[in-house]
Amino acid sequence: MAKQHINVFIEELELSGLAADQGDAVSRALQQELGRLMTERGVPEKLLAGQTPSLSPLQVNPTGLSTSTPASMGRAVARAMYRGFNQ
Repeated sequence: MAKQHINVFIEELELSGLAADQGDAVSRALQQELGRLMTERGVPEKLLAGQTPSLSPLQVNPTGLSTSTPASMGRAVARAMYRGFNQ
């Protein structure tokens, strides 16, 4: 099977309470985790069909986020996005 390429554009991601330099770490972790999920679990059918799902507002599991690292926040956001793509 040929490798598929998907571009996901996030119009806005608001994460309150982060230092300016933490946003890049959240973004990198989000991209890596979303790529991992799509590689391991497959690209959601809605995306393959060309649909543009709206994930607003996105529900992220808040457990531990107040004390978590930017990388773990990014992974949590990616998992919530992936769940939203499959709904």
